[in-house]
Amino acid sequence: MKKVLLSSVAALAVFAAAAPVFANDGHVHTGSLDNKTEVTGPEFFTNSESGLTPDAKKGLDNVDAESTEANFNVNGEKLVPVPGKPGEFVVEGSAKDAKQEAKKEEGKAQEFNGKILAPISGKLLPLSEVPDDVFAQKVIGDGVAIEPNASGTMLAPASGRLEKVFETNHAFSIVTPEGIEIFVHFGMDTVQLEGKGFERLAEEGTVVKAGDPLIKYDYDFLKANAKSIITPVIISNFEEYSDLNGVEEGTAVAGETVVLNIKK
Repeated sequence: MKKVLLSSVAALAVFAAAAPVFANDGHVHTGSLDNKTEVTGPEFFTNSESGLTPDAKKGLDNVDAESTEANFNVNGEKLVPVPGKPGEFVVEGSAKDAKQEAKKEEGKAQEFNGKILAPISGKLLPLSEVPDDVFAQKVIGDGVAIEPNASGTMLAPASGRLEKVFETNHAFSIVTPEGIEIFVHFGMDTVQLEGKGFERLAEEGTVVKAGDPLIKYDYDFLKANAKSIITPVIISNFEEYSDLNGVEEGTAVAGETVVLNIKK
């Protein structure tokens, strides 16, 4: 026979499930018709079947996760298992609350966060205004663009893993826990500057939070030396989502403005 590991409250329920049970003189009497066999509490919960009546054995054999809801009653109140917590039972009324709480927690764990923040401050633009066909025609992904107006720091647009920081520090990519692949590329032809105008603050492989500083940039130097400083914020795997809800006008504040609100 299987061992039954239950709390003290559930132990009472086992007696009720097995057969009518009465406690007398520190002993537990199984509720067979003869009611002559007595078993102490500890023996009732071990593998030893000696002394148990057939009714008691049958009751214990039926004690499992599937049968508890139907068989457990204590003081006239029905006991049911707590979802996701083996061996724990609650009175039926509170069980409903426990189930709802469990569903609520599960919902939180599965909640999809598709909000992408502006990695830099500046003017919001559609990708079509990026002076490079690879971005303007969405060859490598969809998203929005931002034209900065002052020196600052590129921030993590979402929480996740910093998968790639280009050697010249002009671009980086992040993958969020939801699987969103974000690619930020500061300006056009900035790779030819060989890292000048940029200062790396975080390394590849780092787990970052939305708003964490990643790369400093020198606006005046980049404005004077780059083909363009318009910066695409790209979702590489955009085809996996129903809508990106990109904001293509107005002013973005780094780490605060939601520029994309992705939907599954």
